[in-house]
Amino acid sequence: MGQVGYKAQIIVSDGGSTDETVEVLQSYGDRIMWWSKPDDGFADAVNKTIPHITGDVVAIQSSDDYYLPGAFTLVEKAFLETGATVVSGSHVGIDLEHKIKWVGCHHGVVKAFELARNGLPQHATFIKTEAFRELGGVRPEVDMCSDFDLWYRALHHYPIYAFRDIIAVLQLHPDQRTVTGKTWRESLIASIEYAESAPQFRGKISLSDREKTELHDRWEVFWPRNTGDPRASEYALPKLGRMRGYSYETRAMIASTALMHMPFGLKKMITYLKCGEIGPFIWKRFEVMMSALAVRRAASHINVRWTEYIS
Repeated sequence: MGQVGYKAQIIVSDGGSTDETVEVLQSYGDRIMWWSKPDDGFADAVNKTIPHITGDVVAIQSSDDYYLPGAFTLVEKAFLETGATVVSGSHVGIDLEHKIKWVGCHHGVVKAFELARNGLPQHATFIKTEAFRELGGVRPEVDMCSDFDLWYRALHHYPIYAFRDIIAVLQLHPDQRTVTGKTWRESLIASIEYAESAPQFRGKISLSDREKTELHDRWEVFWPRNTGDPRASEYALPKLGRMRGYSYETRAMIASTALMHMPFGLKKMITYLKCGEIGPFIWKRFEVMMSALAVRRAASHINVRWTEYIS
């Protein structure tokens, strides 16, 4: 990439779909590379593409997600201007009726704890091919969170930069891995532990004991909450008394989960005050307000249905 302008290579690694996927792929002729055969999961499907990659930059996209017009131009611009090896744009999540439910916005140089706490959106993140190959692709040992594992390992050797422009769409549906997955916390912990023990990463980045405790508590609560587990509040309640050193974002998430069955009102505010979480309570209300504003702004500027009009 010497100037803004790109040529895209598309590789589809299908796990042997029995619907109309093969017919759709065949309709593209030789414009894309593809295969449809059984694999051993997400990581295996991604790694099978490595010998076939010819471009300078790699992006991993799931079947229901897609990029917005102009995404690749913005990504190339970010690579050229920042000198980063991994760049990540902002994104939106939509429901099955194409209604925007949330906006994920990132900006600036990505730090280790930020990455571990919030992750990067797979569908809006790009990595230089040379680095992708040097890292060995994605690790099947953490198939459930192998995209996070890739970005976290990359950060040990390469700069990562995130920018505000919204470039991708995540399609939310009840059968996706982020809803049905049961081993997220274990996989995330395994990713951190691997990076701290493997010779090629050990000592380059070090999370403090407090940061690791916060992450473990956050993940233990976040995934039950995210998947609608009725026991989510039970996981969160015991953590209320030990969150003093955690970030406001984590404290607000855990406290709001612990009290999720209590209706909003004075009693809830007093309960937050009693457990020392009135600051995170106010932060959470502000976050909700700003999130709603971001959704309205995105809905007025982004056509998430643009792919329907491609002939």
